[in-house]
Amino acid sequence: TIFPLDVLGIPKPILDRMDLRYEKVGLVLVTGITGSGKSTTLDSIIDMNNRNSQAHIVIIAHPIEYVHKSRMCIVRHREVAVDVNSFHEGAIQALRQDPDIIMVGEMRDPLTISIVLEITDSGHKTFTTLHTSSAIDSIHRIVAEFPPEEQERIRNRLADVLTVIISQKLVPTVDNKLILAKEILSVDSSVQAA
Repeated sequence: TIFPLDVLGIPKPILDRMDLRYEKVGLVLVTGITGSGKSTTLDSIIDMNNRNSQAHIVIIAHPIEYVHKSRMCIVRHREVAVDVNSFHEGAIQALRQDPDIIMVGEMRDPLTISIVLEITDSGHKTFTTLHTSSAIDSIHRIVAEFPPEEQERIRNRLADVLTVIISQKLVPTVDNKLILAKEILSVDSSVQAA
């Protein structure tokens, strides 16, 4: 099921930062532990853009959990181990298709992280996930994936391209339902400087 982003409780200024109509480039990370609803949130973001913008979206996932029908956007799906061998290979191939938005299902290794940073650097809106439990852990995890001599360069690249981190988890309510708890980091000049 695709949930509208306003139902997920994401504030309007953050929604605007993830909407291609308002920001054409930038990296958006959705983080959390396994089973925290990261894919559902990403699908909701893609659906919002598919309804609001005329664009080309390429989704690289493993597995493809939801097939987006093209609405205002042309949406193409690439499944790892079926259509492409890996996330980084899929991301490289996606660049050849002149996309406006690329969704990379998960950043698992330094090569995929480098490709995602490169994609965003080259003027694309990029969405991806990471298995971390907070926004600051996400930044530390990305930087720590690289050798010490490269970490300062990666930190600077990340500061240039990162726009939003949503760190989330599902928590039980008193009536035994699950609700989304989230921490949102919206990157501005003071965050970039830190």
